[in-house]
Amino acid sequence: MNLRVFFIPIILLAISFSATAQQTEDPDVLFRMARESAFENEDYKEAIALAKQALELAPQYLDVKEFLGRVYFWNNQPNLAEPLLEDVLNKEPNREYARITLIDVKLGKNQYNEGLALANTGLSIDPTNVFFLLRKAAALSGLNENNEVVEIYNEVLRIEPNNPIATAQLRELNEYIFPWAVNASTNHSFFQESIDPWYQYSVNLSRKTQIGSFGALLNIGNRFALDDQQIQIYSYPVLSDKMYAYLSAGTSNNVFYPKLQLVGSLYRAFPKRFEGEIGYRFLRFNQIEASIITASILKFERKNRFAVRSFFTINEINTGFTALFNYRRILSMSDNFIEVNLGYGGNSAQFNSSSEIVDAKSSSSAGITIQHRIVGRLVAGAGVSYSYEQFRGNTERNRLDLSANIGYRF
Repeated sequence: MNLRVFFIPIILLAISFSATAQQTEDPDVLFRMARESAFENEDYKEAIALAKQALELAPQYLDVKEFLGRVYFWNNQPNLAEPLLEDVLNKEPNREYARITLIDVKLGKNQYNEGLALANTGLSIDPTNVFFLLRKAAALSGLNENNEVVEIYNEVLRIEPNNPIATAQLRELNEYIFPWAVNASTNHSFFQESIDPWYQYSVNLSRKTQIGSFGALLNIGNRFALDDQQIQIYSYPVLSDKMYAYLSAGTSNNVFYPKLQLVGSLYRAFPKRFEGEIGYRFLRFNQIEASIITASILKFERKNRFAVRSFFTINEINTGFTALFNYRRILSMSDNFIEVNLGYGGNSAQFNSSSEIVDAKSSSSAGITIQHRIVGRLVAGAGVSYSYEQFRGNTERNRLDLSANIGYRF
């Protein structure tokens, strides 16, 4: 047997093993391996083991100590993370990620005062740091200092106008701190045909509660040179964390508004930020009744909301169908948005001023609305839409609607 052939592979294997052992005794190499395990493989246990080996070789390696503290926190071991992060910040207070993670540890343990102190120290170093501002808001929220929380979220939105956390939390806080809302709106309709313009003025008062919101709506309108008034009461009761309802009842003088209007809808949230709705509406005029079945699907995607709504009308003459598409883009906070509406209806039935059914062959519409917070809790909006309707007998109607609204929360 040739001894060289036998011993050469053994020697090469020993050299390779020795090189690997030397590499794993290098704290920088171990740190790089730990980061790969955490960030690329999401293997926190392996990352912790490698980081601990690196610290055994270099106990004052602050980058590794900060990393190990953060991984402990991600691995739901906050008690092990806390002393490591505190030691890092005692030696180098400017370490942003160590401070952020330590604040999260304190907030997770409901130690709001300690979290607040850490956030304030971070803001003294970097006053516009959004991460510190958001955590300061969370600490103050835990201490029930909601007025200060609103100010901080407004500050975040001045720095980052599209920050999703501040936008969502500010809306909830405004509804909690200022539960009442009043909104006034107007809509004017103009026709190419020889029809006098229509107009409607509305005032809406609502209140947010822990079990949902409720309100009242007054409509004052004029159509075909006739006046009418309608009053509605409504509520949005919360049924569970994924389900809520809409209930409404209204009455009028029955000139062109329904003499009786009853509405009920059920909404449910589904995975991937979908929401579904099914509902029923009942309309009664002097001698005519109609039922409308509604169904809709909504999709929320970051700053975008997409909605498709359908209405099936059942009455004495025929059945009708109307479909609406709605797209809303949040511009910064939830009160600031632009909205596009498209609609189509086929073989539908409408009601004229004498409560008689007017049989419409088809209709289509398009419109755009924009709303913006003016100052504080005051918002205003405006919209324009165009619709085309074709009736039996080949009669047509072209309609331009202009609308405006102003609202205030208190």
